[in-house]
Amino acid sequence: TSGIINFSLGSLSENDIILIHVALDGSVTNLAAAGYTSFASHNDGSSVDGYWLWKRMGGTPDTSVTITWTGSEQARITLLRISGAINTGDIIDTTGAVSSGTGTSVTPTSPASTVANTLFIASVTVDRDRVDDLDSVSGTGWTKISTSGSSDVGAHAVGSIIATLNQEFIGTPADPTFDSWASDGYAAIVFNIKELDTTSPTPTITSSDGASGSTTNANPINFSISFDTK
Repeated sequence: TSGIINFSLGSLSENDIILIHVALDGSVTNLAAAGYTSFASHNDGSSVDGYWLWKRMGGTPDTSVTITWTGSEQARITLLRISGAINTGDIIDTTGAVSSGTGTSVTPTSPASTVANTLFIASVTVDRDRVDDLDSVSGTGWTKISTSGSSDVGAHAVGSIIATLNQEFIGTPADPTFDSWASDGYAAIVFNIKELDTTSPTPTITSSDGASGSTTNANPINFSISFDTK
């Protein structure tokens, strides 16, 4: 069985970055989206599987994306649009180790940035959970930007939480703590993205559009994030 989810991306600009987070209720194989680079995969070995993918838009930006995989698992998908990241080469600076287990909270380890002015992103994928606005993220500088969950807390449900942190200096920020879900399997990871102009202020979230998506193409860009280049 294959999963195929189509998203309309709306109006994008050259060098915009699309980041996709896929949370799955179990292990799948061959997860891909044409032209996207998969990175920062995170799973607990059995109950949840999480993936991050990214792509830089060219002179004629994409208008849609199709995500496919092999395996019959429920998915929750979040898309982010980022403006002002570096426009050549790999946007990812560093990626931390996966934190996984069973419980009601997790504090994944933040990696040290190697350049100034980066955007840190952290995510957790949670098994059989009704992830909602009651779930929280703590840690100095961290802000929750997305919760994506199911109304079903049965055996085939999955949820995710995403948070961001802006950092001007080279080094290690505070670790984020995700908590307040019912005890179950989870997997979390932290990474950071390089800014185009390393002398400019830190990035800010500029707008949001809709709630996190699952199997519908409505409101596909959940969050737009831009780097301030003043």
